Amino acid sequence: MDERHFFLSALFLFFFSCLFSQQTSFYYYKDQPISLNINNQFFFVYIDTTIVTLEDLGKEYKITDVLHSSEDSVLGVQLNIPNNNYDKVLCELKEKRFVVDVEPVIGDSMLSNISRRFYVKLQESGDLGLLQNTALALGVDIVDSVSQARNWYVLQVNKNCANSLENAKLFWETHFFSDVDPGFIFHFASTSEDSCVTDNRFGEQWGMNYIKTCSAWKITTGDTNIRIAVIDMGIDENHSEFDNTHVVYSFDVETRTAPARLYFSVEQRDAAPPEATVDEYHGIHVGGIIFANHNKDSIAGIAPNTGMINISHRLIVNSDFDTEKFVVAIDSAVAKGASVINNSWGDHGGSIHYLHSAYLEDAIDNAIENECVIVFSSGNDSNEAVNYPANYRPEILVVSSITESYNMQECANYNQGLDIVAPGGHILSAHNNNSYYYMTGTSMAAPHVSGVAGLMLSINPDLTGQEVRDIIEQTAQKLPGYDFDSAGVNGTWNPYMGYGLLDAHRAVLKAAYHKVYGDTALAICDTSVRAYTVRAPHNTNIDSVSFFWTCTDNLQMVAGISIGNEKLEIRNYGKC
Repeated sequence: MDERHFFLSALFLFFFSCLFSQQTSFYYYKDQPISLNINNQFFFVYIDTTIVTLEDLGKEYKITDVLHSSEDSVLGVQLNIPNNNYDKVLCELKEKRFVVDVEPVIGDSMLSNISRRFYVKLQESGDLGLLQNTALALGVDIVDSVSQARNWYVLQVNKNCANSLENAKLFWETHFFSDVDPGFIFHFASTSEDSCVTDNRFGEQWGMNYIKTCSAWKITTGDTNIRIAVIDMGIDENHSEFDNTHVVYSFDVETRTAPARLYFSVEQRDAAPPEATVDEYHGIHVGGIIFANHNKDSIAGIAPNTGMINISHRLIVNSDFDTEKFVVAIDSAVAKGASVINNSWGDHGGSIHYLHSAYLEDAIDNAIENECVIVFSSGNDSNEAVNYPANYRPEILVVSSITESYNMQECANYNQGLDIVAPGGHILSAHNNNSYYYMTGTSMAAPHVSGVAGLMLSINPDLTGQEVRDIIEQTAQKLPGYDFDSAGVNGTWNPYMGYGLLDAHRAVLKAAYHKVYGDTALAICDTSVRAYTVRAPHNTNIDSVSFFWTCTDNLQMVAGISIGNEKLEIRNYGKC
């Protein structure tokens, strides 16, 4: 084929692709067309986050999935669209300035997105010019070579009339190339027992991946000496998920007797007939997020090997002495050695902001003075104020909720006093009668943070409560689409996200190295010493790290290398 013939053919293909860019419902595999089930209720859209935020996009479209792309400023977002509006919404999206590419979504019950990147294999290495000319004619970019030895190249669709699936088809139909891969986004996950857990519903616990628990669990899954108290509607200690849980203390504040009891709330389910209600066992669900065993069955908890303090309360206004019950609950947790106290409850966003309970606040003060990490949910009232008593002291770790699409939960309270966000939308956990159940709210977000705090103290019990809080805030993930432009004590802050999304791995790693010790006598002011070997004080999995250091006037040694993304630092170690 001469050059003129090639370009005429390519231009015809380009024109053809613009006319029929959304009609492709198959792809070529081993020379055969394979039919695809295009779901007309969804699009996978690449957006420029320098132009639009996820928050603003969510006001116009229903976001059902978010994936990071190879470009920091571009996100892939799956959108659920109204019935019978496929063509209309497609045209609308293509006109949006912030839209980089629009791809179809495949499947029904299980959805699969398509990347804006696709892959082309040359017939021989000398065909690179042919690839460049075809890409130029069809308006796509050659990004990189996957493996030059095998002649694969990465191509990328930008704001162009044909999507990735259609372009892959067009490249194949030129017959210029050896193979073409349309770039399906697979749900790849580890199946190795030693890489994470084998609990068979772990894949439904989307939040665990978001906060990077698998990496944290390679360091620790908890220590029974670290006790996490859950003040809630009672955890069913007979549930199979708690078979191996070390229950330190079990108490019911309603009756002032042991063990804890099970209470539930009667909730109206969405999209159900008026008479359809469900008994929600809030406390079991919260407990499952923290303590569920890693036992190859159903779900996995964040800190399964920590000790459980199970304190039950009705969590509804049923007497004029409910404040007294919460005081008893907090005092009991402290008396039984709680390192972390989870509180997925509060008073309606502090709507009457001048009301305080000195009695309750004194119990919280006592817990903080005893180095407890106090975790509260921010509340589910859609208020620009977090719950009381979550807003009482800055030392309280206040948690709001995000959805699977990285958006703030619509009902979540936010603004001043918010510290961190964690997964809280459609969370799978343990429920009554050895069952499992999905629940939503900031109540589900808080135990994610409590569990990670338990892991941090398991790896380094020398941490103070304030140090745990600081590390959680300092290591938070800054989510795209939100401006972290306010200065906080522990970094940049956003009224909807606090310091960002909880990162279990970074928090546990930083906790492990927050205080380290050496294996030889340290002359901290001896300027002739430039190399030193340190160990994490409580874990041999990350032991014996060598680094270079310098001595400063305030008796600090700062490491000259990093472990992962964390800088090692020794504070006030030794004397001159």
